[in-house]
Amino acid sequence: MQAKKRLFLGLGLMVIIIMLFFVSYLGYLTFTDSDSLVVNSILIIMAALIIGIVVLVGFGLLGITLTIVRKRYYPFLSRLIELTLNLFFPVIMYFGRLFQITQAKIQRSFVEVNNHLVEAKKQKFSGGLKGNQLLLLLPHCLQDSNCSKRITNDISNCVECGRCKIADLIDLTRRYDVNIRVATGGTLARKCVKELRPKLIVAVACERDLTSGILDASPLPVLGLVNNRPYGPCMDTTVDVSKVEAYFKELTSGGESRECFSSTLQKV
Repeated sequence: MQAKKRLFLGLGLMVIIIMLFFVSYLGYLTFTDSDSLVVNSILIIMAALIIGIVVLVGFGLLGITLTIVRKRYYPFLSRLIELTLNLFFPVIMYFGRLFQITQAKIQRSFVEVNNHLVEAKKQKFSGGLKGNQLLLLLPHCLQDSNCSKRITNDISNCVECGRCKIADLIDLTRRYDVNIRVATGGTLARKCVKELRPKLIVAVACERDLTSGILDASPLPVLGLVNNRPYGPCMDTTVDVSKVEAYFKELTSGGESRECFSSTLQKV
């Protein structure tokens, strides 16, 4: 399913507009409906707080849009963008439910927005990354459900029989000298990141785990790939290995062109 980054951005803009209407309503109450100094003071403080949040996330949303459209990293906007994503994401999720938009659809749109921000941000890695500065983080559900080998603690336990995508991905990380780990949840994923200290993560997971992982890892850049789930969630999932390789080629020294990377993003 093609993700649309404009869904997340559009919902964010609608939330800001509603907040501005609410501020206008508070102003109306302050100057027309109440003669109480205490009540008026409370209304003014509430309006000032909301205006402050609107200004903050408004510039953050503008920074996100500018970064995506111009495909350029703006260091002075990075903290504001991170703050906006962390602060605004739960609000947008709640707002989306009011319009009966599925969580997965919004989360997929968020991942798409994040990937384009990382695409712009990676310019600061002049000369490309070394393979061992990357981490490929995989969910346990990529492993064949009938496999008896435990690979979450040590992926070298994989016998590479080819019944799932793990073998292909191990081979890929060998060729690009990229670190690879399988995580069963956020705690193990954080442990892997703490041990390896990568400069960038390529993560494969479902929409929910990707969004929580991206926000949790911030400001460490994470490129997200939503897995395919032909048998439902958390069981025998798959991933397009060619998309993972396209990321590796672009991010490591001597990789392919920027246009190739951008084209890959559109397919995620």
